[in-house]
Amino acid sequence: MVQIDAFIKSMKPSWIKRLLTNDNSWTYLFEEVIGESKFTIISYGADYWRKKSKSIKNLFWKEVLENKPCFLYLPCNEESVLYRPLWHNPEIKIDNKTLHFKQWSRKGICYVYDLCNDQGKLIENYEEFCEKFSFSPILTQFYGIRNAILSKWPFLRNYNSTIILPHCQKYIYHILTNKQRGLSIYNLFIKDLTTNDKYKVKWSLELDIHQNQYWWEKINFIIFKLTSDSSLQWFQYRITHIIISTNKYLRMISVINSPVCSFCKANIESIIHLFWECTLVTKFWQEFTTWVENKTGKTLSLINSDVILGKTDNEINNINLIIVLAKLHIYKQKYKNHLPALFIFKMELEKHYKIEQYIHTKNMTVQKFEKRWVDLKALVT
Repeated sequence: MVQIDAFIKSMKPSWIKRLLTNDNSWTYLFEEVIGESKFTIISYGADYWRKKSKSIKNLFWKEVLENKPCFLYLPCNEESVLYRPLWHNPEIKIDNKTLHFKQWSRKGICYVYDLCNDQGKLIENYEEFCEKFSFSPILTQFYGIRNAILSKWPFLRNYNSTIILPHCQKYIYHILTNKQRGLSIYNLFIKDLTTNDKYKVKWSLELDIHQNQYWWEKINFIIFKLTSDSSLQWFQYRITHIIISTNKYLRMISVINSPVCSFCKANIESIIHLFWECTLVTKFWQEFTTWVENKTGKTLSLINSDVILGKTDNEINNINLIIVLAKLHIYKQKYKNHLPALFIFKMELEKHYKIEQYIHTKNMTVQKFEKRWVDLKALVT
Protein backbone atom coordinates (compact mmCIF):
# COMPACT_ATOMS: atom_id res chain seq x y z
CA MET A 1 0.00 0.00 0.00
CA VAL A 2 1.27 3.45 -0.90
CA GLN A 3 1.76 5.69 2.15
CA ILE A 4 0.02 8.85 0.92
CA ASP A 5 1.75 11.29 3.24
CA ALA A 6 5.19 9.88 2.41
CA PHE A 7 4.37 9.92 -1.32
CA ILE A 8 3.37 13.60 -1.25
CA LYS A 9 6.50 14.53 0.69
CA SER A 10 8.70 12.58 -1.71
CA MET A 11 7.49 14.63 -4.70
CA LYS A 12 8.52 18.01 -3.27
CA PRO A 13 12.32 17.44 -3.38
CA SER A 14 12.18 17.29 -7.20
CA TRP A 15 12.06 21.10 -7.06
CA ILE A 16 15.21 21.13 -4.96
CA LYS A 17 16.87 19.10 -7.73
CA ARG A 18 15.77 21.64 -10.34
CA LEU A 19 17.13 24.45 -8.22
CA LEU A 20 20.55 22.87 -7.80
CA THR A 21 20.98 21.69 -11.39
CA ASN A 22 19.65 24.69 -13.32
CA ASP A 23 20.42 28.36 -13.72
CA ASN A 24 17.09 29.45 -15.15
CA SER A 25 15.60 32.83 -14.37
CA TRP A 26 13.23 31.29 -11.82
CA THR A 27 16.19 30.00 -9.78
CA TYR A 28 17.34 33.60 -9.39
CA LEU A 29 13.79 34.49 -8.41
CA PHE A 30 13.98 31.80 -5.72
CA GLU A 31 17.18 33.36 -4.36
CA GLU A 32 15.40 36.70 -4.22
CA VAL A 33 12.50 35.12 -2.33
CA ILE A 34 14.67 33.46 0.33
CA GLY A 35 17.36 36.15 0.39
CA GLU A 36 20.14 33.54 0.16
CA SER A 37 22.15 31.62 -2.41
CA LYS A 38 20.37 28.46 -3.50
CA PHE A 39 23.39 26.47 -2.30
CA THR A 40 22.56 27.25 1.32
CA ILE A 41 20.05 24.43 0.83
CA ILE A 42 22.99 22.06 1.11
CA SER A 43 24.85 23.62 4.01
CA TYR A 44 22.20 24.61 6.59
CA GLY A 45 20.13 22.43 8.91
CA ALA A 46 16.40 22.04 9.49
CA ASP A 47 15.93 24.92 11.95
CA TYR A 48 17.05 27.43 9.34
CA TRP A 49 14.50 26.20 6.82
CA ARG A 50 11.67 26.06 9.32
CA LYS A 51 12.28 29.71 10.23
CA LYS A 52 12.83 30.74 6.61
CA SER A 53 9.60 29.11 5.42
CA LYS A 54 7.60 31.13 7.99
CA SER A 55 8.77 34.41 6.46
CA ILE A 56 8.02 33.44 2.84
CA LYS A 57 4.68 34.52 1.40
CA ASN A 58 4.92 32.54 -1.85
CA LEU A 59 2.81 29.46 -0.99
CA PHE A 60 4.56 27.13 -3.44
CA TRP A 61 8.09 27.76 -2.15
CA LYS A 62 6.77 27.89 1.38
CA GLU A 63 5.57 24.28 0.98
CA VAL A 64 8.84 23.15 -0.59
CA LEU A 65 10.90 24.64 2.24
CA GLU A 66 8.52 23.45 4.97
CA ASN A 67 8.91 19.95 3.57
CA LYS A 68 12.72 20.04 3.43
CA PRO A 69 13.30 19.40 7.17
CA CYS A 70 11.14 16.26 6.88
CA PHE A 71 13.72 14.46 4.75
CA LEU A 72 16.84 16.23 6.02
CA TYR A 73 17.30 13.77 8.89
CA LEU A 74 16.14 10.46 7.53
CA PRO A 75 17.80 7.27 8.89
CA CYS A 76 21.56 7.22 8.36
CA ASN A 77 24.58 5.09 9.17
CA GLU A 78 27.49 6.10 11.39
CA GLU A 79 29.64 7.37 8.55
CA SER A 80 26.97 9.70 7.18
CA VAL A 81 26.84 11.49 10.56
CA LEU A 82 30.17 13.08 9.62
CA TYR A 83 28.43 14.90 6.78
CA ARG A 84 25.71 16.44 8.93
CA PRO A 85 25.55 20.27 8.91
CA LEU A 86 26.78 22.08 12.02
CA TRP A 87 24.62 25.17 11.68
CA HIS A 88 20.89 25.42 12.43
CA ASN A 89 20.91 21.68 13.11
CA PRO A 90 18.41 20.53 15.82
CA GLU A 91 20.71 17.59 16.54
CA ILE A 92 23.52 19.90 17.69
CA LYS A 93 22.56 22.30 20.48
CA ILE A 94 24.12 24.36 23.26
CA ASP A 95 21.75 25.50 26.03
CA ASN A 96 18.95 23.93 24.01
CA LYS A 97 19.58 26.26 21.06
CA THR A 98 20.84 25.45 17.58
CA LEU A 99 24.07 27.10 16.49
CA HIS A 100 25.46 29.37 13.81
CA PHE A 101 28.95 30.73 14.39
CA LYS A 102 29.31 33.12 11.46
CA GLN A 103 33.10 33.38 11.70
CA TRP A 104 33.38 29.61 11.56
CA SER A 105 31.01 29.49 8.60
CA ARG A 106 33.08 32.08 6.70
CA LYS A 107 36.12 29.87 7.26
CA GLY A 108 34.31 27.02 5.52
CA ILE A 109 33.60 25.10 8.73
CA CYS A 110 30.12 23.81 8.00
CA TYR A 111 29.97 20.06 8.65
CA VAL A 112 30.80 17.60 11.43
CA TYR A 113 33.73 16.23 9.43
CA ASP A 114 35.33 19.70 9.53
CA LEU A 115 35.97 19.05 13.22
CA CYS A 116 37.85 15.83 12.43
CA ASN A 117 41.59 15.35 11.89
CA ASP A 118 43.25 13.63 8.93
CA GLN A 119 42.54 10.22 10.47
CA GLY A 120 38.81 10.94 10.55
CA LYS A 121 38.71 11.28 14.33
CA LEU A 122 37.05 14.17 16.15
CA ILE A 123 39.70 16.76 17.08
CA GLU A 124 40.31 16.59 20.83
CA ASN A 125 42.03 19.86 21.70
CA TYR A 126 41.66 23.51 20.85
CA GLU A 127 45.27 23.99 19.68
CA GLU A 128 44.96 21.26 17.04
CA PHE A 129 41.78 22.87 15.72
CA CYS A 130 43.39 26.34 15.53
CA GLU A 131 46.37 24.91 13.65
CA LYS A 132 44.18 23.12 11.12
CA PHE A 133 42.19 26.22 10.18
CA SER A 134 44.66 29.01 11.03
CA PHE A 135 41.80 30.37 13.04
CA SER A 136 41.41 31.02 16.78
CA PRO A 137 37.74 31.19 17.79
CA ILE A 138 36.47 31.65 21.33
CA LEU A 139 37.64 28.67 23.38
CA THR A 140 34.17 27.94 24.77
CA GLN A 141 32.75 27.80 21.25
CA PHE A 142 35.11 24.98 20.28
CA TYR A 143 34.50 22.85 23.36
CA GLY A 144 30.80 23.70 23.39
CA ILE A 145 30.15 22.47 19.86
CA ARG A 146 32.44 19.46 20.32
CA ASN A 147 30.59 18.40 23.47
CA ALA A 148 27.23 18.94 21.75
CA ILE A 149 28.29 16.61 18.93
CA LEU A 150 29.52 13.94 21.34
CA SER A 151 26.33 14.23 23.36
CA LYS A 152 24.30 13.38 20.25
CA TRP A 153 26.71 10.82 18.76
CA PRO A 154 28.90 9.37 21.58
CA PHE A 155 30.45 6.81 19.22
CA LEU A 156 32.44 9.63 17.57
CA ARG A 157 34.65 9.81 20.66
CA ASN A 158 36.57 6.73 19.49
CA TYR A 159 35.53 6.69 15.85
CA ASN A 160 38.01 6.61 12.98
CA SER A 161 36.90 6.89 9.39
CA THR A 162 38.32 7.79 6.02
CA ILE A 163 36.58 10.99 4.99
CA ILE A 164 35.89 11.10 1.26
CA LEU A 165 35.75 14.55 -0.30
CA PRO A 166 34.06 16.15 -2.09
CA HIS A 167 31.06 14.78 -0.24
CA CYS A 168 27.36 14.73 -0.93
CA GLN A 169 24.85 14.47 1.89
CA LYS A 170 22.64 11.40 1.71
CA TYR A 171 19.41 13.27 1.02
CA ILE A 172 21.06 15.50 -1.62
CA TYR A 173 22.43 12.38 -3.33
CA HIS A 174 18.94 10.89 -3.52
CA ILE A 175 17.50 14.15 -4.82
CA LEU A 176 20.11 14.62 -7.55
CA THR A 177 20.16 11.00 -8.73
CA ASN A 178 16.43 10.39 -8.49
CA LYS A 179 14.88 9.68 -11.90
CA GLN A 180 11.73 7.88 -10.82
CA ARG A 181 9.42 10.65 -9.65
CA GLY A 182 10.50 10.58 -6.06
CA LEU A 183 10.69 6.77 -5.69
CA SER A 184 14.10 6.63 -3.99
CA ILE A 185 13.11 9.38 -1.54
CA TYR A 186 9.71 7.75 -0.97
CA ASN A 187 11.55 4.55 -0.02
CA LEU A 188 13.61 6.54 2.50
CA PHE A 189 10.42 7.87 4.08
CA ILE A 190 9.01 4.34 4.32
CA LYS A 191 12.23 3.19 5.98
CA ASP A 192 11.86 6.05 8.45
CA LEU A 193 8.28 5.03 9.22
CA THR A 194 9.33 1.44 9.91
CA THR A 195 12.07 2.56 12.30
CA ASN A 196 9.95 5.03 14.25
CA ASP A 197 9.06 3.42 17.60
CA LYS A 198 7.25 6.34 19.27
CA TYR A 199 3.82 4.84 18.70
CA LYS A 200 4.94 1.60 20.39
CA VAL A 201 6.02 3.49 23.50
CA LYS A 202 2.76 5.46 23.62
CA TRP A 203 0.51 2.43 23.18
CA SER A 204 2.56 0.38 25.65
CA LEU A 205 1.85 3.02 28.29
CA GLU A 206 -1.76 3.82 27.43
CA LEU A 207 -2.89 0.24 26.84
CA ASP A 208 -0.62 -1.24 29.52
CA ILE A 209 0.91 -3.79 27.16
CA HIS A 210 4.45 -5.13 27.36
CA GLN A 211 5.35 -6.94 24.17
CA ASN A 212 8.49 -7.71 22.17
CA GLN A 213 9.46 -6.58 18.67
CA TYR A 214 8.05 -9.73 17.08
CA TRP A 215 4.59 -8.98 18.54
CA TRP A 216 4.66 -5.43 17.16
CA GLU A 217 5.69 -6.67 13.72
CA LYS A 218 2.75 -9.06 13.80
CA ILE A 219 0.40 -6.23 14.77
CA ASN A 220 1.66 -4.02 11.93
CA PHE A 221 1.05 -6.70 9.30
CA ILE A 222 -2.36 -7.94 10.46
CA ILE A 223 -4.37 -5.54 8.31
CA PHE A 224 -2.28 -6.22 5.19
CA LYS A 225 -2.94 -9.95 5.47
CA LEU A 226 -6.66 -9.42 6.02
CA THR A 227 -7.51 -7.27 3.04
CA SER A 228 -6.16 -5.63 -0.09
CA ASP A 229 -8.52 -2.68 0.43
CA SER A 230 -6.11 0.26 0.67
CA SER A 231 -8.70 2.47 2.41
CA LEU A 232 -9.00 -0.06 5.26
CA GLN A 233 -5.23 -0.50 5.41
CA TRP A 234 -4.72 3.27 5.60
CA PHE A 235 -7.45 3.63 8.22
CA GLN A 236 -5.89 1.05 10.56
CA TYR A 237 -2.40 2.40 9.88
CA ARG A 238 -3.48 5.85 11.07
CA ILE A 239 -4.87 4.38 14.28
CA THR A 240 -1.78 2.27 14.97
CA HIS A 241 0.58 5.17 14.34
CA ILE A 242 -1.59 7.70 16.23
CA ILE A 243 -2.15 10.02 13.28
CA ILE A 244 -5.92 9.71 12.95
CA SER A 245 -7.99 12.82 13.65
CA THR A 246 -9.91 12.94 16.91
CA ASN A 247 -11.52 15.93 18.59
CA LYS A 248 -8.61 16.07 21.03
CA TYR A 249 -6.16 16.47 18.16
CA LEU A 250 -8.37 18.84 16.16
CA ARG A 251 -8.69 21.10 19.20
CA MET A 252 -4.91 21.11 19.67
CA ILE A 253 -4.44 22.49 16.15
CA SER A 254 -7.36 24.95 16.56
CA VAL A 255 -9.60 23.36 13.93
CA ILE A 256 -12.49 22.97 16.38
CA ASN A 257 -13.35 24.68 19.66
CA SER A 258 -13.98 21.68 21.90
CA PRO A 259 -12.13 18.37 22.41
CA VAL A 260 -15.10 16.55 23.95
CA CYS A 261 -16.37 13.26 22.53
CA SER A 262 -18.74 13.46 19.55
CA PHE A 263 -20.92 10.75 21.13
CA CYS A 264 -21.09 11.10 24.92
CA LYS A 265 -20.29 14.85 25.05
CA ALA A 266 -18.70 14.25 28.45
CA ASN A 267 -15.06 13.22 28.04
CA ILE A 268 -12.11 14.26 25.89
CA GLU A 269 -12.13 12.37 22.61
CA SER A 270 -8.79 10.55 22.36
CA ILE A 271 -8.28 7.53 20.10
CA ILE A 272 -8.85 5.13 23.00
CA HIS A 273 -11.96 6.97 24.15
CA LEU A 274 -13.45 7.18 20.65
CA PHE A 275 -13.00 3.50 19.81
CA TRP A 276 -13.28 1.89 23.25
CA GLU A 277 -13.89 3.90 26.43
CA CYS A 278 -16.92 6.01 25.48
CA THR A 279 -19.98 4.53 27.22
CA LEU A 280 -22.00 4.64 23.99
CA VAL A 281 -19.22 2.91 22.07
CA THR A 282 -18.87 0.33 24.86
CA LYS A 283 -22.56 -0.47 24.41
CA PHE A 284 -21.96 -0.98 20.69
CA TRP A 285 -19.08 -3.41 21.36
CA GLN A 286 -21.22 -5.37 23.83
CA GLU A 287 -23.96 -5.78 21.22
CA PHE A 288 -21.32 -6.57 18.59
CA THR A 289 -19.71 -9.31 20.73
CA THR A 290 -23.05 -10.96 21.54
CA TRP A 291 -24.06 -10.91 17.88
CA VAL A 292 -20.75 -12.43 16.68
CA GLU A 293 -20.88 -15.17 19.32
CA ASN A 294 -24.50 -16.04 18.48
CA LYS A 295 -23.80 -16.15 14.74
CA THR A 296 -20.50 -18.06 14.82
CA GLY A 297 -21.07 -20.23 17.88
CA LYS A 298 -17.63 -19.22 19.14
CA THR A 299 -16.52 -17.17 22.12
CA LEU A 300 -15.21 -13.66 21.44
CA SER A 301 -13.43 -11.73 24.18
CA LEU A 302 -12.28 -8.17 23.49
CA ILE A 303 -9.96 -5.89 25.46
CA ASN A 304 -8.82 -2.37 24.60
CA SER A 305 -5.66 -3.45 22.74
CA ASP A 306 -7.65 -5.99 20.66
CA VAL A 307 -9.88 -3.21 19.36
CA ILE A 308 -7.25 -0.49 18.94
CA LEU A 309 -4.38 -2.56 17.49
CA GLY A 310 -5.79 -6.00 16.66
CA LYS A 311 -6.08 -9.50 18.12
CA THR A 312 -3.10 -11.82 17.77
CA ASP A 313 -4.95 -14.99 18.84
CA ASN A 314 -7.16 -17.10 16.61
CA GLU A 315 -10.46 -17.39 18.46
CA ILE A 316 -12.30 -16.66 15.23
CA ASN A 317 -10.45 -16.77 11.92
CA ASN A 318 -9.93 -13.24 10.51
CA ILE A 319 -12.09 -11.59 13.21
CA ASN A 320 -9.75 -8.60 12.95
CA LEU A 321 -11.30 -7.74 9.59
CA ILE A 322 -14.72 -7.40 11.22
CA ILE A 323 -13.24 -5.38 14.10
CA VAL A 324 -11.58 -2.93 11.68
CA LEU A 325 -14.83 -2.56 9.74
CA ALA A 326 -16.65 -1.93 13.03
CA LYS A 327 -14.13 0.78 13.95
CA LEU A 328 -14.61 2.35 10.54
CA HIS A 329 -18.36 2.34 11.19
CA ILE A 330 -17.79 4.15 14.52
CA TYR A 331 -15.56 6.71 12.81
CA LYS A 332 -18.06 7.37 10.02
CA GLN A 333 -20.91 7.75 12.48
CA LYS A 334 -18.88 10.34 14.37
CA TYR A 335 -18.73 12.57 11.29
CA LYS A 336 -22.39 11.98 10.48
CA ASN A 337 -23.31 13.08 14.02
CA HIS A 338 -25.00 9.71 14.56
CA LEU A 339 -24.39 7.07 17.23
CA PRO A 340 -22.82 3.70 16.35
CA ALA A 341 -25.60 1.26 15.55
CA LEU A 342 -25.27 -2.48 15.09
CA PHE A 343 -28.09 -2.75 12.53
CA ILE A 344 -26.39 -0.14 10.31
CA PHE A 345 -23.04 -1.88 10.72
CA LYS A 346 -24.60 -5.18 9.58
CA MET A 347 -25.71 -3.52 6.33
CA GLU A 348 -22.25 -2.02 5.81
CA LEU A 349 -20.63 -5.41 6.45
CA GLU A 350 -22.90 -7.13 3.94
CA LYS A 351 -22.04 -4.48 1.34
CA HIS A 352 -18.31 -4.94 1.98
CA TYR A 353 -18.72 -8.72 1.65
CA LYS A 354 -20.45 -8.44 -1.73
CA ILE A 355 -17.86 -6.00 -3.08
CA GLU A 356 -14.99 -8.22 -1.97
CA GLN A 357 -16.73 -11.29 -3.40
CA TYR A 358 -17.17 -9.55 -6.76
CA ILE A 359 -13.51 -8.49 -6.90
CA HIS A 360 -12.22 -11.98 -6.07
CA THR A 361 -14.58 -13.54 -8.61
CA LYS A 362 -13.36 -11.15 -11.30
CA ASN A 363 -9.72 -11.86 -10.37
CA MET A 364 -10.36 -15.63 -10.22
CA THR A 365 -9.25 -15.83 -6.57
CA VAL A 366 -12.53 -17.10 -5.12
CA GLN A 367 -10.77 -19.83 -3.14
CA LYS A 368 -8.75 -17.20 -1.28
CA PHE A 369 -11.92 -15.23 -0.58
CA GLU A 370 -13.81 -18.25 0.76
CA LYS A 371 -10.90 -19.20 3.01
CA ARG A 372 -10.83 -15.68 4.46
CA TRP A 373 -14.54 -15.74 5.25
CA VAL A 374 -14.83 -19.36 6.41
CA ASP A 375 -15.59 -18.36 10.04
CA LEU A 376 -17.26 -15.07 9.14
CA LYS A 377 -19.80 -16.02 6.49
CA ALA A 378 -22.49 -16.56 9.11
CA LEU A 379 -22.30 -12.83 9.84
CA VAL A 380 -23.51 -11.91 6.34
CA THR A 381 -26.11 -14.62 5.76
